[in-house]
Amino acid sequence: MINFNSLSYGWVGGMNVLMRDVNLYEIKFNSGNSIAVSFLNSYGDNADHYKTLTCNNVWKFSIASNFDEGEGFAHFICDVRGAKLTAEFEIKSAFEYLKYGFGIPNSNEYHFVRMDSGEMYIDLICENFTIV
Repeated sequence: MINFNSLSYGWVGGMNVLMRDVNLYEIKFNSGNSIAVSFLNSYGDNADHYKTLTCNNVWKFSIASNFDEGEGFAHFICDVRGAKLTAEFEIKSAFEYLKYGFGIPNSNEYHFVRMDSGEMYIDLICENFTIV
């Protein structure tokens, strides 16, 4: 169980690693509250498309960065992590952590996704996601 109310970020270690050492290339906000995040390969001289993470029915999306004006994509991302939230306390604390301003939406599934590097992080909560 993930405790988002913890003062340290130790809860991140309890999440599944979905991708590691990739370059964030593009974020697309699609219709139907869907967000597609594309990554490039970060190994060697090959900067080809690596994978796309598509999050469906996104309720909250949060991004923070420490980039200078004019810096664009691609940005190195150390870890892309995900966790299916199952316990009522876990679901509630995830929405509180992201400062969701409404009541918790009714859904069969809740997933928390975190993309993190030293210079930026992206957190979101969604109904489900796929990686292609």
